[in-house]
This record gives sequence, C-alpha cells and structure tokens, in this order.
Amino acid sequence: MSDRLLFVHEFVSGGGFAGASPPPKLLFEGLAMLRALLADLAGPMCPPIVTTIDDRLDLDPAQALEVVPITPGSHRTVFRELAAAAHNVWIVAPETGGCLATLTELAEAVGARPVGATSTAIRIASDKLRLSRRLAEAGIPVPRTWPAADAGIAVREIGFPLVAKPVLGAGCEGIGLANDSTELAHVTQQATRPGGTALVQEYIDGTAASASIICSNGRARALSLNGQDIHPGRSFSYTGGCVPLGHPLADEALAVACRACELVPGLAGYVGVDLVLSARGPFVIEINPRLTTSYVGLRTVTDLNLAEVILELVERGELPDGPKIDRKVQFTASGSTEKFLG
Repeated sequence: MSDRLLFVHEFVSGGGFAGASPPPKLLFEGLAMLRALLADLAGPMCPPIVTTIDDRLDLDPAQALEVVPITPGSHRTVFRELAAAAHNVWIVAPETGGCLATLTELAEAVGARPVGATSTAIRIASDKLRLSRRLAEAGIPVPRTWPAADAGIAVREIGFPLVAKPVLGAGCEGIGLANDSTELAHVTQQATRPGGTALVQEYIDGTAASASIICSNGRARALSLNGQDIHPGRSFSYTGGCVPLGHPLADEALAVACRACELVPGLAGYVGVDLVLSARGPFVIEINPRLTTSYVGLRTVTDLNLAEVILELVERGELPDGPKIDRKVQFTASGSTEKFLG
C-alpha cells in the first residue's frame, strides 16, 4: 500500500456500467463531479492519484497520475486491486441498490480508508424510510413517510399530493408526484425497482435546496446552502442549481441540516443534505453521504480548495471554518457553469 496514493472512483463514468448503458443523467452528473474533483486534486499539496474510466469515455490523463480503463466484466476486480494499492479511496457513487455502501465495504475490506462516510453510516443514511423515522424521532422536521405497501394509509391520513420514490435511490431517478389514486399507482410502480422497495411521502411545497456539509467524529459544519432546480411531476427532473442560495430560512436550514448529519454515526467528509424550505420552515428530505453535484458550483465561488480541505479533514479530524463565498454561480446538472452574479 502506498503511503499517499489516492484512488478516486466515480462509479457511473468509472466503469460501473461497462458493457451496459448507464442512466444518461447520472452519467453527466458523475462525469461533472469526477472532472471537478480531479481538477481540485491536481495541486502540489495533493497526493498522487489513480482513477478509472469506462473504456467508451475519454478523460484527460493529465488530471490524474494514472487513468485505468474499465472493460466489461473487469470493474469489481480492478476496483479491489486499486483500492488495495491505495492509502485513501474517494468514492462517488449512487446509493441505488446499495452501490455506494457496497463499494465502501470493498475498500474497507482491503485496508483502504474511505475519504468519506463508513459503510455503516452510508447504509443508515441511504435507507430513506429508516432515515426519515430516525430524524423524526429526534425532532428533525421531515415529510411524513410510509412504505409503499401502506400507501392507502397515507391517502387516508393526509390525502394528495403524495411523492413516491425508491427507498434506495439517487438523484431524481424513479421519483414521481401523484395527485390521485391512479397516478399514485403509476408513480409507486415507477419507484419500485427490481429487487428494491419504494416509499410514499408527504409532498412539501416550497423552495428546493441542498446543504453542503462537512462531517467528522460526530460533528458537522455547513459550507453553503444551495438552490436546486427540481421540476416535480409524474417523473421528477433535476437540471442544476445555484450556489449560494439566498433565503430567509438559510441559517435555520443549515442548522437543521447539521443536526441531521450528527444523528448518523460515521458520517465523514463531504455530505449533501436535500431540503425543502417551506412556509412551515425547512424540511430535511434526505442525506446524501457523498459528493453531490452542488460541489461543482461551490468550488467556483470560493478560493478555498475544497478537495484539499476534505483530505486534511480525513487525516486530522478537525473541522475547518466554512469557506468565504463572495459571489454566486448557476450551474447545470452536467457541470457547466452558466453565469456569475454579483
């Protein structure tokens, strides 16, 4: 094992779908996060890097010490070998089907240290049904949530509209809004992936937002509140966002996001918390125990190298002060920065 070698692995673009067709939206977001992360890790203070890429895609080899192409059938073997050779492993992967947790477990099993949450923390945060219950019991405002099998109870207790989503999912994949029983049957079926389960949830009307948080040793600190361009419907879509989001509930939203993260033992590094800022206050929707697309925008509005900060956090366990943000940027889901605003 190298004393410093860092293995950076973005699952969707990095070979997790080699030989198959990845979901286009997840691929665009994954590539955007990978390129942003590698750019930030190119500084002299960062360790040597190895990464992977689906052999159908291109990645500038100057951005990493080594770029390993992944061919069909080789992903799991190559991942294990590179993780075993590295000191730290920075994994960016969807929670869908337990993907992020499984890869983290593989890295832990070969002695590599994840630059982020433990596999146990990932499993807690990724299960949207159990997480909702955990947060509600602690007094964190969350939408009322039921297993999809209890959708009839949800209809009787709160009526429509209702949201259906996969219990283990990422992005807006499989999420839909229902305004009546016919639509509910459709979106629940849409949210129930093969081998997976779905939930139904109270729809909270308000401003879609996310909080960029860093965590260590049971503590959390906010980096920024971000806007999210999410379009609800029978199939939700995410097209980008802005950093930072100015909102009267910003301070309250960041405080509740940090409290939510501190309720999940083992969260570490960069964490994204999705929220809705409503007339009733901020509601936590879910916790993403990994890098999120908002990182692509956040890194452009501060002079702080966030990747270096997170690596230092992993080594020392000390939470730094939040970055100074003196400008605003809008970004797309594919990672392009649209414009700076004063």
